[in-house]
Amino acid sequence: MKIRKATVQDVPKLIELTMKLRKLENSLSDRIACGEKTKNFFEMVFEKYLDDKAHVFLVAEEREVVGFAYGWKENIYPVYKNEFVGYIADVLVEEKERGKGIGKTLVTALEKEFKKMGLNETKLIVLKDNIKAYDLWKEMGYADLYVEMRKDL
Repeated sequence: MKIRKATVQDVPKLIELTMKLRKLENSLSDRIACGEKTKNFFEMVFEKYLDDKAHVFLVAEEREVVGFAYGWKENIYPVYKNEFVGYIADVLVEEKERGKGIGKTLVTALEKEFKKMGLNETKLIVLKDNIKAYDLWKEMGYADLYVEMRKDL
């Protein structure tokens, strides 16, 4: 398996995988959108930021792309010890390829890219009901900092 930076040729597969992730998250929370507007938004994100120096888009490739991870350098302001962090936005591996360490390898590669940017902390959010993802993050050394809460009005 090879981890490499995503290219413009990968965008259709990135969109496909992103929408699979949104559908998975939507099955856990109806607050997560996964329709055409969501797809259009991510098409814009990938096209706009694919070559941006503050963003990192990685793919795991065997004979074809089987997973991806992306994130960016985020300013979290001087109220925290580290003013900038690497924000991990999404990580997904095709269902048939899970359990092989591909997700961990993608995250480790993303963390290395963040270190090259001079960052020494990462952050992410995970749906509370996505137990597999939550457990993976804990296993990789991530710890709870906040609990985001929502209420319908």
